[in-house]
Amino acid sequence: MLWACLVTISSQLARPLSERSPAMVGAGAVGLDSGGGISIPLPRGIETTPPFRFPIVATLAPVVVSLAMWAITHSPFALMFAVLGPVIAIGSLVDSRLQARRTSRRELARFLLDAEGTREQIAGAKEAVVVGLSAAVRSPRGLLAAHVHDPERWRHDSGPLPVLVGRGTLPSGITLSGGQDGSGQLPAAATEVVEALRRDASTIDDAPVLLDARLGLGVCGRGVAASSYARGLIMQLAAALSPDVVELRVGEGFGEWAHALPHNRGSVAEPGRMEFLSSQRERADRLDRAGLRIVVALAESVELLPRDCRVGLAVAGGEIALLRHPSMESAERGSAGFPRVLRGELVSAGDAARFASVLREAAQIEGLGAAAPQPPASVAFASLEHPSPPGGVPVTGLPAVFAASADGAVQLDLVTEGPHAIVGGTTGSGKSELLISWVLGMAAAHPPERVTFLLVDFKGGSSFGAVEALPHSVGLITDLDPFSARRALESLRAELRHREQVFARRGARSIDELMAAAEASGSRPALPRLVVVVDEFAAMVADFPELHALFADVAARGRSLGVHLILCTQRPAGALRDNVMANCTLRLSLRVNNGADSTAVIGVPDAAALPPHPIGRAYLSSAGGPPRLAQLAIATAADAAAVSARWADSAPARRPWLAPLPAVLPASHPAFRAAGAEVPEGALAFGLRDLPQEQSQPVAAWHPATEGNLLAVGGQSSGKSSLLAALHGVAGERAMLLPGDVEGAWDALAGLTGAAPESAAPDVLLVDDVDALIGRFGDAQRPLVMEMLTALLRDGGGRGIRVAMTARRLTSAVHSLSGLCDSRILLRMPSRQDHVMAGGEGADHDPQLPPGGGQWRGRRLQIAWIPEAERMLPVASATRCPFGALAQGPLVVISTRAQAIRVLLEHVAPGRVTGPDAVPAAMPNSPDAEQAARIVVADPQEWQLHWAALATLRRRSPLLFDRCTASEFRSLSGSGLVPPPLGREPGGAWLLGDQGLVKRIQLPRGF
Repeated sequence: MLWACLVTISSQLARPLSERSPAMVGAGAVGLDSGGGISIPLPRGIETTPPFRFPIVATLAPVVVSLAMWAITHSPFALMFAVLGPVIAIGSLVDSRLQARRTSRRELARFLLDAEGTREQIAGAKEAVVVGLSAAVRSPRGLLAAHVHDPERWRHDSGPLPVLVGRGTLPSGITLSGGQDGSGQLPAAATEVVEALRRDASTIDDAPVLLDARLGLGVCGRGVAASSYARGLIMQLAAALSPDVVELRVGEGFGEWAHALPHNRGSVAEPGRMEFLSSQRERADRLDRAGLRIVVALAESVELLPRDCRVGLAVAGGEIALLRHPSMESAERGSAGFPRVLRGELVSAGDAARFASVLREAAQIEGLGAAAPQPPASVAFASLEHPSPPGGVPVTGLPAVFAASADGAVQLDLVTEGPHAIVGGTTGSGKSELLISWVLGMAAAHPPERVTFLLVDFKGGSSFGAVEALPHSVGLITDLDPFSARRALESLRAELRHREQVFARRGARSIDELMAAAEASGSRPALPRLVVVVDEFAAMVADFPELHALFADVAARGRSLGVHLILCTQRPAGALRDNVMANCTLRLSLRVNNGADSTAVIGVPDAAALPPHPIGRAYLSSAGGPPRLAQLAIATAADAAAVSARWADSAPARRPWLAPLPAVLPASHPAFRAAGAEVPEGALAFGLRDLPQEQSQPVAAWHPATEGNLLAVGGQSSGKSSLLAALHGVAGERAMLLPGDVEGAWDALAGLTGAAPESAAPDVLLVDDVDALIGRFGDAQRPLVMEMLTALLRDGGGRGIRVAMTARRLTSAVHSLSGLCDSRILLRMPSRQDHVMAGGEGADHDPQLPPGGGQWRGRRLQIAWIPEAERMLPVASATRCPFGALAQGPLVVISTRAQAIRVLLEHVAPGRVTGPDAVPAAMPNSPDAEQAARIVVADPQEWQLHWAALATLRRRSPLLFDRCTASEFRSLSGSGLVPPPLGREPGGAWLLGDQGLVKRIQLPRGF
């Protein structure tokens, strides 16, 4: 039974402290589990003999039989049987009483023997519990005896943190079961034994009393006793909590020994207060921003203890009294399960100092906490010694010194330890400073012939100001000009092809062979290494998602081609894809927000524990090796100037992209003239295209015969007219510019689309602002203009005529024509929506494009500029016939200003102007001279009333329509013809001749 009890107790102690004792979790005191699990049976109850019952029937039965026999036999011997029954009954009663007394004495002896065994079980259980509790924590005396290499030191992981506050009498939680069989009350002696067993089992004397230190421990008292007692509590916490995961803040009043603990990192707490706090690394590792926080405070009274101390312990001599506790109902009733008075251990200042010395020595051996060797707080770039060629720098690498560890300067080689690097760090951790120092470190050790830098700054363009002027720098790309940034970054793909071509020509398989060959021959390397340094990679790919594939390609092929990446961002795991991360084996992590971000970069959560100061503290890891802690050097403008001066005589580095297209491209520009020489026959060169992915800027040429009609859409002053001028400048007489006035445009279109087009029809018809031109026509002529334009776009190719037209917007009319244009140019549009509606991609819209800038075939375009003096003017339209001979009559005038026209005509033809009332109903077939010269004038409404006269006159006289609408023309002329449009020049009118032809008439000035 004792063994079973010990197994039960051991199983309880083996449970986590948070599950072991309700007092530990709720009240904060550790005793035994009162919830059950430790139960000891009481001795089996005393067995008693049932009381003897007098046998009345058995006693009377022989008497009755004896009397019956006597009555029959009359023998006196029969009466003797009547006495035998009562005598036997009395004997049985006496014997029963004697047996009961013997049984009672025997059972009592057995009970007392069992009770002694039970007492031993209780003692064994209590001893096992005391041993188990003593093993849960070590007393201050035990800690003082521990040596430097103590294997049990700093083993606490998580959950409740028990500390020994003293020894005293605790409720045991042991229950005694059984012992009563229900047959009656125990004898007084047995009852006293049972009560004694229950009293013995209910408590444990001199038991270790443990409290959860997370509640906060407040020690009240004056003099040496309180300080000595607090030292013992602090020693237990310092021995349980590793200095690698806990930081210590020490206030005044705890002595120098507390400052010597390896947990102390120099932080100061309030006077009389000491705090054990989870380090930043520990909080990051557990993804817990709050972390562990344990407060130990000293005060003269419980009222002066801080709120963080939920437990208050008063010290008087060697006795400890509980004054504050979460489960405490009142000062008088105390806390359930916790003794009011304890015997505590006191530690002298000398013993505590020796204990702190042992812990600090142990921490130094294990490299933990404040005792671990630390890098310098700051490193000046100028104080570092950089390798210098020749001989000091290997040809195949890019070693650079830009940081220092506890052991001295740190050298990293981007090539041999990379070939690409990832830099992670939160805002303000020193990422930009790291990049500048690293670039300067490589530039200080290698000439521009060996390495060049392409700087990409998506934080506003200010990060690389110190190194942009280095002779190694081939350019700075910023997010301030997204279109230039995209162009430059796309050039990287062309740079890879360029390097492949150089390798093929030189017969080299990698940049290392190319460098080695140049070193052996003493010549300049054919290609330098190109290091692409990106600050805020996440922002860059957010603006240009298509660059993910480009950087994955560079990461995969960059080692052999000599293109290396240094990608910097706040959260690399969220910004970089796996195919890029896999090729970036050189990792640097400054302070990050959480352990997951640190683990993603360097494989461990340590970077999340880096302090905010000093800025530039980082972990370095290469090829999956263990991280090294280092302090990055801070470079100044003077350092950058010194490096630039060192290589001042070096030749300018080759840029991996071409200069952007000029904002103004004269037709005489050398690039345009040189590219124009390669234009195939029949094509019309009108500008330059920008192909950054090919590092070329070929001529933009439109081949009308093979590429169909051309439509250019652009806003005001976007270069539409310049496009047509450039096309005409090349086509010359083969091109015709459609007049912009309605009369000239109508006549030109009618001539080009007529049944018998002119033999001198142009090869190219140029139409400027076709949407505005169509809008200038009236409702009657507009459908016919659309028909003519549609016919010309659709069928003009069969006649050798192609159309190049421009529009400001894709109106419904222009949209119907745009389907007949096989080529389209998008110039600058007023808004992104207009750009998309015109058929472009939203990402390509650039409101800052210069005039003539646009998109053609998905690439940037700049149209050649032709001076105004050299531009072709539209063919003048002289299609109005003079009024002249019409005044001789006969003539029918239909005018909305009939009265004014009569007055004017009276001056030209006096006496011959009349109204329709004067026209006879039936005119002779051969009218006299007066009638033949008559000019009949009326307004449209009046002619409607004299319809018969109008019908008679229009067979003999031409009809002049002045200021009439097309519908009035058609209704009064009796013809279904649509009259040609009249422009804004005053004096225009329509004349319907006797042949049924309509032509324009120019009325005299004054009409």
